[in-house]
Amino acid sequence: MEGGRRAQRPVRAQRAARRPDRVRLRGRQPHLRAGAHRRRQRARAPRARRHLAARRLRRRLALRLQARRARAGRERLRGRLGQPQLPAARAGRDAVTAPVLSITTGTRNRPDSIERFARSVLKQTTVPFELLVADASDRVPPWSSGDPRVRVYREDPPVGPVRGSNALFRHARGEWVCFLNDDLEVTPGWGEAVLASIERCRRADLFCIPVLERGDEVPRILLYHGLPYACMGVVRRSAGDALGWYDEGYRFYATDPDLALRMIADGRWIAPVRGACVVHDRVADAERASHADALECDNARLHARWSPRFPALYRRYRRTSYRWFRELRVSFSEVWNTDALEVPLDETQWKQRKQRTRRHRVDAPGWWWPWA
Repeated sequence: MEGGRRAQRPVRAQRAARRPDRVRLRGRQPHLRAGAHRRRQRARAPRARRHLAARRLRRRLALRLQARRARAGRERLRGRLGQPQLPAARAGRDAVTAPVLSITTGTRNRPDSIERFARSVLKQTTVPFELLVADASDRVPPWSSGDPRVRVYREDPPVGPVRGSNALFRHARGEWVCFLNDDLEVTPGWGEAVLASIERCRRADLFCIPVLERGDEVPRILLYHGLPYACMGVVRRSAGDALGWYDEGYRFYATDPDLALRMIADGRWIAPVRGACVVHDRVADAERASHADALECDNARLHARWSPRFPALYRRYRRTSYRWFRELRVSFSEVWNTDALEVPLDETQWKQRKQRTRRHRVDAPGWWWPWA
């Protein structure tokens, strides 16, 4: 004690006291001496408690990352909906907003169908959109609507429905690309239902739009060997660009189930659109009859490509997208001559059909294996 205070040891002595025992470290490599003290401290803690703490930390970090991604997705969607307006495409028109939804369709010698389709889209769609039409008709000039939100691309000579659709997909500017036929009409509120489904399932890259046939009671989503696909659907543009859109090896049919199967095989998610549908008027004209010979060829190519991969596809679908379809009911569609999922538009229809149809399952042996 000096002057009533306790004498402090020199700094060098304090550092030496905090160092590990040099006698025990004698003869070891120099780079192992610095961590010896930490290793001894870790060795005192029980091993199981350390693993439990690390597991909790990983789970906490994963939940935090998931919440951050969800928040970023919501902000991105709000930013898409609230982008500044673009200049009008034609003088005298009000400014149009940047499209969130790019609606694509192709037509050939169907003036009445394309006019009815475009009129329903312009009337019933209230979200920011653009309509892209590939016109391969024989008449000149091509069909035109006069609306700045509609862009018509002339195919001369015609390149076929598959290549024409791919060309439209690459011209799309919206974050989401919707592919529809020219022989249908959209229903009121379908655009809001699409955006609500996107908000509900943010991980999905493909959304299947239920199709209601004239004279049918409930809209349906078609199944290919138990797996749902979008004959009319909405695709995330970045996912479509990554997969190359439609396979141009097909002539007319089977492009839509092939796209859905490639989504599943790539580990991407698919989901249904809830709360809205499109009404389909099947047109039996010369254009459809001219492609009748391609039906068998395209279906054979589709089956040969995916039949060996069905077990892996079912397992991947079960782990990812099945949760969005498992509550739907399966029934046979006489119009399409295949099984389909019934998508009720409200809870009343759901309760009425709950007892009359069987549930969509992919784990039953007879249903899981198409060749059983």
